[in-house]
Amino acid sequence: MRMDYLGNLPHIGILVRSTYLEIVKVGYGEVSRSRFTDIKPFHSAVFQSIGNGARMTDMAKQTNMTKQNMKHLLEQLELAGYVERFADETDRRAVLFKLTEKGWAFKNAAFKFVAELELEWAKLVGKENFIKLKQMLFEINEHISKSL
Repeated sequence: MRMDYLGNLPHIGILVRSTYLEIVKVGYGEVSRSRFTDIKPFHSAVFQSIGNGARMTDMAKQTNMTKQNMKHLLEQLELAGYVERFADETDRRAVLFKLTEKGWAFKNAAFKFVAELELEWAKLVGKENFIKLKQMLFEINEHISKSL
């Protein structure tokens, strides 16, 4: 039985997933092949959720990963020098992870590629349409994050 989705287009999960996979391929793939050969696309979960410092449990929840998987990624990145751990000043039992200088260098380089990809897509659909798309996705993500 076929489901009719709004706009008679593939469902949004397919559309945002293929877009996201292209971002990971370009943003993380290109940079990791050139300068940061120890970074793999699956590390993107850490770089997207760490901000200026975050707890492992919060990053796992934000990325919908198990704590064990997030711990594994953080340990890999810590050994490679991309993240470091600190005691959380608000809760001495907790540990915060932050990007190192090398981690910021990778994140900035990857985001530069993503910005170039966004410009390419904005040319394809028009700058105003692309900005509206991003605004709408932002609103949806805000709604989702409130329910977590």
